[in-house]
Amino acid sequence: MKQNLTGGTQPVSDTQYRIFLFIASHVKAHRCAPTHREINSRFGWASPTACRSHIKALEDAGYIRLTARAARGMELLVQPPLPPPPPSTGYGYTGTLRLQPR
Repeated sequence: MKQNLTGGTQPVSDTQYRIFLFIASHVKAHRCAPTHREINSRFGWASPTACRSHIKALEDAGYIRLTARAARGMELLVQPPLPPPPPSTGYGYTGTLRLQPR
């Protein structure tokens, strides 16, 4: 299945979409992009070529920009989607219920 994030020029594969979300969450948590080794570790890949080809596809699709010869040289060009809102209870109020004394 192909994913198309707002702002990208081309849809990406599910794996590339998950890599993009991992990069975005890593940038948010650590204020720097992950290395290729960290991406390989996260997805269980032994070959550095696997990561490199997916990263290159994300760059070609317009979702990230790579900086040559930099270990953490990735810049997000597209903001990741917001998580879905929590399910509604149907009552329209999610605070604490206070009962009035009689």
